[in-house]
Amino acid sequence: MAEVAGGEAASREQQLYHLKNLHVKTILKESHCSPVQQLVFNAVDADKENLFATVGGNQATIYDDQHFGQYLDVVAQFVNEATEYATGGEVLSCCWLSSKETKEEFGDALLAIAGKDNCVSVISVVSSRVIAMLKGHTKSIVDLSACAARPGLVASVSKDGTVRVWDYANEACVRIMEADATCASFRPDGSGIVTGNSAGQLHFWEIPLEPTAAAKRKRATAKDSPAAVVKKSEGAVVLKAASKETAHSAAIDCLRHLPDGRLASKSVDGRLFTWDAATMERQLAVKIPGCPPGSLPSLFGFNKSAAFLAAGNANGDVYVFDAQSGERMAHMKPGRVSAPVRAAAINDDCTHVLACYGAGFVWRFEFIPPASVKEEEGGEGEEEEEEEAADSEKMEEA
Repeated sequence: MAEVAGGEAASREQQLYHLKNLHVKTILKESHCSPVQQLVFNAVDADKENLFATVGGNQATIYDDQHFGQYLDVVAQFVNEATEYATGGEVLSCCWLSSKETKEEFGDALLAIAGKDNCVSVISVVSSRVIAMLKGHTKSIVDLSACAARPGLVASVSKDGTVRVWDYANEACVRIMEADATCASFRPDGSGIVTGNSAGQLHFWEIPLEPTAAAKRKRATAKDSPAAVVKKSEGAVVLKAASKETAHSAAIDCLRHLPDGRLASKSVDGRLFTWDAATMERQLAVKIPGCPPGSLPSLFGFNKSAAFLAAGNANGDVYVFDAQSGERMAHMKPGRVSAPVRAAAINDDCTHVLACYGAGFVWRFEFIPPASVKEEEGGEGEEEEEEEAADSEKMEEA
């Protein structure tokens, strides 16, 4: 995002102005015709923040959110088909990896994906191919997390009861944690991983920091060496579910470390908390409306400055909350759609909020100046209403 004259205060004013004037402008349907499981902006490479990725069906798709006006441009698409190296199948999770160590002459963007083939695939956007495959899990992988401070590592959460940390450059597993986890998030400094589970508990797992030279020597031989195994009893319990008012009491479906030293956690019943990542003192509690017990997982997103959080509910509503006060800053509902929001995301300057609905639909709510809205309403109001109603019916059927 370009710097705003007037500093932080002016930048926030501009973001709030954008949030008050968001409208549906772009709707696309991905060809897999399945729920989009995740939508994630690239927050690890400062020069590639315009990119976001989605996964759904057996596909991963990378889009440019910035350079094509009201359109979304497809930068790359990967289909997870069966090959001699992997069984292929449904993709359930993705995360961006730091491209600092890329060998591409003009830079690259790296995306890790995983799902029902029990394998993590690392994709190079520039060369449009899989450059690493990480095998070891025995059941589906449901979440991935990476850390810019330790660019060679990625963590995977599996239904086999383990969380694995991989050195993807050498296709080696360097650590295995026996954790019945549903999601995970690397600490920003790379010192450890926080996992959430189906009981609403958070655990912290330390990942020892090694001197650079020692780390390189270890990575060179890691593929042929057994990974260190951390027993469940060694994972420190950070927070136990106590009551709905003080902690999570339902399955945690999303964890995100915010860039300002906080950890944000959300459970399937719509309770979203932020914590001081060092002391684990709770700082914020938000209840997302329309998330009854037993709701499907719905992932939230935040903008680069961590000033705002975007989250959806089971009825198709998308909310943007102030990440410090918990105040609701925006509420969007696309027409008569009542499909669950599977993932929501927000760009840095709050001009775009994205949400995933139904069988492969991605909706982008965009900032439109009030004067432009009045002009459009005068000439195209009836036509847009008919198109929106048609899209709504399609999603409700899906």
